Amino acid sequence: MAVMFLRCKVKNYAQWKQSFDEANPISTEAGITDTTIHQDLEFPNVVTVCKHFEDAGMAKAYAAQFKSEEVQEAVKQGGAIEPIITWVAKVDEA
Repeated sequence: MAVMFLRCKVKNYAQWKQSFDEANPISTEAGITDTTIHQDLEFPNVVTVCKHFEDAGMAKAYAAQFKSEEVQEAVKQGGAIEPIITWVAKVDEA
């Protein structure tokens, strides 16, 4: 199992969250099994999105989409105001 993390700063968390909910349903086609959103306690407009995958290859492929100008622009239209940082990690069950 693997997780793709996406971190960015948004203009307004509530507006960004609404846009995220409308544009980002959990997609089984992409191999996503779960999505969680984490809002920074000290800086509430900084968010980290975690998308869980059964397969690390699927997570890497999904994360690679965020390097395209088209996806970067769409995310900015959704309220992101700083560059989007993505990374993928292997999940080690405790």
